[in-house]
Amino acid sequence: MRDAIRGYAIEYIRSFNPETAHDLESGRITFLSAYKSKLHPAVRAMVDKYDGVTVGYAFTFDIKEDNNNGGGLTLGRAFSRGADTVGFTANLNLQRRNIRNYRQLDTFADLATALSDDRCPFEKNKPNYLYPIFGSLGLDKFVGAFLDANQSQRLVGPPEHPDVPTMSENLQFTTKVGASANPGFTITAVKKVFEIAAFNIKFDENREDLHQVIITLAPPPDVKAPQAARIATTRQAVRIEQANAIVVQNSQYLRDFSQFGVNFR
Repeated sequence: MRDAIRGYAIEYIRSFNPETAHDLESGRITFLSAYKSKLHPAVRAMVDKYDGVTVGYAFTFDIKEDNNNGGGLTLGRAFSRGADTVGFTANLNLQRRNIRNYRQLDTFADLATALSDDRCPFEKNKPNYLYPIFGSLGLDKFVGAFLDANQSQRLVGPPEHPDVPTMSENLQFTTKVGASANPGFTITAVKKVFEIAAFNIKFDENREDLHQVIITLAPPPDVKAPQAARIATTRQAVRIEQANAIVVQNSQYLRDFSQFGVNFR
């Protein structure tokens, strides 16, 4: 998210102050120093309009594990017309599910200026193919769509705060990992007393990770009120927007948990 915000800021600054944009890209100046410096009036007006945009994240990590283990033992003995066999089997099937939810709030200004480059280097992150949510998510288009829609004044907010435009992006990634083994042996020739004729064991391990993040963007309401009150209103609108999305998601979780015999009533 931070790199997407900085990228759009640099491109807008380039139209009025090419040298400043180049210095930001090269790292000669920091975004914090540029933010505090005397900017072109058009740039300063845009910064003042969007620096207080609230960025809300609602994370869900849904992890399911299935461990299916078993084995079989066959005893056999020979007699004049063939062989007697006695078979034994055993199974141990285990299931586990863990759901973790949490939320975070940022602002455009904090992300662009306060997030340390040591903690998050200002460079294009690479995709994480195993767990995509920890890699580059390609949020540039989402930020651009929000800016375009808000500039056109077509965005509206939730019914509780219609004066606070909001836009949300729901990203879901599923990673499935599994492994199985089924070793065994069979003895074709058996004696006239019972002995082990065949033996096998089975290991089947599976894990499914669902990673979801709902990202909501909302600018402060364009009203004459103290900044703290405007920010509080914006954050409340973000919480409502995300709560509505989480309610829909949780209804699916309740249906899924019913398969495990769990009743929440």
